[in-house]
Amino acid sequence: MSSPPTLRSQAPGTHAFGARQALALLVPLAVFLGLIWRFNFLVDDAFIAFRYAVHWATGEGLRYHLDNPRPVEGFSDPLWIAALALGKLLGCAPEIASLALSIACALGSLVLLWHTLRRDLNLGGGALFLGTLCLATFTPAAVWATGGLETAAFSLTLFASWRLLALPSTRAGLLAVLLPALLVGLRVEGLAWALGLFLVTIRANPAGDAPPARRRRTFLWVAIASGVLLTAARLHWFGEALPNTVHAKSGFNLEVLQRGLRTLASFGLVHLSVPLILLLMPLTWRGPGASQARSAGLLLGGLAAWTVFVGGDWMPFFRFLAPAGPFLALILALALASPAVPGSSARFGSWPLGLFACGLSLAPAFGLHPIPLELREAMNFRTFRTGYQSELERWQTGQRNVENFTRIGRGLAQLERGDATLVAGAIGALGYYSGARILDRNGLVERRVAHGQVTDTRSAGHDKRVPRSFFIADEPTWYEVLFVDHEITGGRFDAFRRATAVLHGRVFADGNEAALLDCTQAVAYPLPAEGQSTAGSSLILLQHTDDKQVARDFWRGFGP
Repeated sequence: MSSPPTLRSQAPGTHAFGARQALALLVPLAVFLGLIWRFNFLVDDAFIAFRYAVHWATGEGLRYHLDNPRPVEGFSDPLWIAALALGKLLGCAPEIASLALSIACALGSLVLLWHTLRRDLNLGGGALFLGTLCLATFTPAAVWATGGLETAAFSLTLFASWRLLALPSTRAGLLAVLLPALLVGLRVEGLAWALGLFLVTIRANPAGDAPPARRRRTFLWVAIASGVLLTAARLHWFGEALPNTVHAKSGFNLEVLQRGLRTLASFGLVHLSVPLILLLMPLTWRGPGASQARSAGLLLGGLAAWTVFVGGDWMPFFRFLAPAGPFLALILALALASPAVPGSSARFGSWPLGLFACGLSLAPAFGLHPIPLELREAMNFRTFRTGYQSELERWQTGQRNVENFTRIGRGLAQLERGDATLVAGAIGALGYYSGARILDRNGLVERRVAHGQVTDTRSAGHDKRVPRSFFIADEPTWYEVLFVDHEITGGRFDAFRRATAVLHGRVFADGNEAALLDCTQAVAYPLPAEGQSTAGSSLILLQHTDDKQVARDFWRGFGP
C-alpha cells in the first residue's frame, strides 16, 4: 500500500538515504533521459554561437565575420560561447560540447531538485517522488536539455541561485561568488535575474528563516561587479554596452505585448499541469516550506513577465519558460505534502493527483492535447507561413529546416567562393557550414538592421526583419539559395525551370522584393559527388547581376 505524501518531522539533513529515496531519483531520472533522447536536437540559432566559438578558439577573436573591423555581438550568452570555445580548444566540436554540457546541466537540475526536496524541505517519499517526476516529465525541460543553447545551464544556475538565497540550510562556500557570476554571464538579462532573486527571497523569507545576511550581500555585490565587468568588456571589444541582439529583438509595442500574452496563454493551454499547479499553490502558503513556496511563486511570476515583455519566442516548447520547471515541481511537491490537498484518500494519499499532474506535463511530448485545436489555434503567437503548428510539429519543422540549412551550407562551402556574400534570414547552420559572409535580414549580426525601425511585427526575434532587396547596394553574391536533391546540368532545362519557379515564388511572393527583378538571375550549381550529404544534388542560387537587361530578360521567361 502506498503511503500518502507527507512532510517528515525530522530536521533537514538528518534523515538517512534508503531505497525509497533512491527510487524517487532513479525512476524520474530514467524518464527524463528517455525524453532527452527523444528530443535530442540542435536549433538553428545554436550554430551562430558555434561560429563565434570556433573563431574565438582559433585565435580570430570573438567575431562572426573575420573581415569586420568592428566586431558585432550577435549572441546573448557570452559565458556559453566561452565554454564552447574552451571545448574547441580541447578538441571537442561545438556541436558535441554543447549537447554534453547542456544534458549535464539538465540532469544536474533534476538531481538538485530531488536533493532540495529531500534534504532542505524534508519531504516524505510520495511528495519527493512526484515532485521529482514532475520536473522529469516537464516537456520544455527535456526539449531544452539539448538544442545547443544555454537554456539548461541557465535553468540550473537560476534554481541553484534561488536555493542559495531562499534556503538557510544550504551550504554556501564559494557558491555565493560563483553563481551570480554565472547568472550574469549566461544571459544578457542575467543581472536583472540576480537582482530579482535577491528581492523575491527577501520578501519571501521571514526574519528567522533566512540565509545569513553576509551570503546575500556577497551574492548581490558579485552580481553587480560581474555586470559592470561584462559591460566594460563589451564596450572595449564591440563598442556597445548591449549586445546587437538586444537592438535586433527590441521594439516594444502593443503588438509585442499581445504576442507575449498569447505566448503565456498558449503555454498554459498546452501544458495543463501548469495551471493545475498554480491552482494548488495556495496550499503551500502555510506550514513548513511556505516561505520557499512564496519566493518560488514570485520567481514564476518573473519568468511570465519576462516572456510577455519580450513578446515570446519563436522556438518550440517555450524556451524562455523552460527554467520554470524546477519551481513548478517544487510547488507541486509542497502542495501534495499538505494535509488539505484535494482528492487525497486514506489508501492512496495524493498519488492520483500527483500522477495526473505528471501525465498532463508529459502529454505535449507526444502531441496529446486535451484542449481542442480551435482554442489553441486562437492563441497562436507565431506568424510563419506554415500557419499554426503544435509545439511538437514546430519542433519537427525546425529539425527539417536545420537539415536543409546544413545541406545548403555544406553545398556552398564546396563552391570555393571565399569572397562570396549571401543574404539570409536563418543564418545558423547555413552560415556555420558555409563560412560565407552573411548579410543578416533579422539583424542579429547586422548593425544596420538591428538599429533600424520595426518593419513588420512577426514572431519574436523577427520584428526588424528586412526584405532581401534592402541589401541591393551591397551587391551580394547571392540573395537566396534553394537546395534540390537531384543534379541540374545545362542539358536539363526543364528541371532548372521547375526549380527556378519555386525560387521565384519563394522570393517574389513578397512585393517588397520586386526590385530584385532588375538585378538578379537564377543559376544552377551541381554539387560534387564527393560532397558529404550533398552528392548528386544541386543549388539554385539567386545571383546578383549588374546588367539590368540581362536580369529582365531572364525573369521575363519565368513569369512576372
